[in-house]
Amino acid sequence: MIVEGKQICFSYDLGGTSFALQNVDLSIAQGEFVTILGCNGSGKSTLVKQINALLPLQQGDLTVAQIDVRNEQDVWLLRRICGMVFQNPDNQFVSSVVAEDIAFGLENYEVPRREIPDRVQAALEL
Repeated sequence: MIVEGKQICFSYDLGGTSFALQNVDLSIAQGEFVTILGCNGSGKSTLVKQINALLPLQQGDLTVAQIDVRNEQDVWLLRRICGMVFQNPDNQFVSSVVAEDIAFGLENYEVPRREIPDRVQAALEL
């Protein structure tokens, strides 16, 4: 399985009395397409944020490509292979200029500064 989750629980309140996720089991095979549907507040975004380690896993087990999402040393590796598109584009873009937004991503992947302009231009020509 590319994503494997067992008994995932997450609560936004400190007392843990109200759960966004409670005892969620999830198995996604490599190459499989999955849609997560639900009402507002049902935990869809919370689950995806746990899969790419944007929110800490409070309870249960969760691996992506055999990477334990709790392993802080592998968070960057995990995020290189597991991305998400946010509901609100304002939360996703860092610049209103496309070239600057592309460059920001390259900088975060520690691409040498001298290579960034050429890579940005190549991406813009796609």
